[in-house]
Amino acid sequence: MDSAQLHTLSLVRNVAFAATGTVLMGFAAAVLFGALGDIRLAVWSAAAGGALFVIVFAVSALAGRKGNLVLWDEAVQADYARSQRWAYTLAIIVIFPGIAFAIFVGFDPLRGFVASALTVGAVQLLLFSVFDLIGR
Repeated sequence: MDSAQLHTLSLVRNVAFAATGTVLMGFAAAVLFGALGDIRLAVWSAAAGGALFVIVFAVSALAGRKGNLVLWDEAVQADYARSQRWAYTLAIIVIFPGIAFAIFVGFDPLRGFVASALTVGAVQLLLFSVFDLIGR
């Protein structure tokens, strides 16, 4: 597999992570600010995660053994670990206190819990995509 094909597969992987993060952020907004019945939308986050898994699996299969070593090298793993650290740091500093304040001023606690869980995952996926694009 040549470098142009690996670059394309890497771009597909990053777009898949960013799209999934955006979808999760949309679900979080719908749960937090939508009608009470919109909390059921959070169930569809599993479908978004499943779609991401299928896309990442397909990219890995298309890349082959040597391509996988390039697509999932130490730099990508470091970007993933850095995105996790940032997401959980932001969760502790911004997301959880913000949701706690929203609950304090009258939001439903279940909405806050679901929205914060979706937001942490969304932020991590979006940050991974950004960090990987910056590093490549």
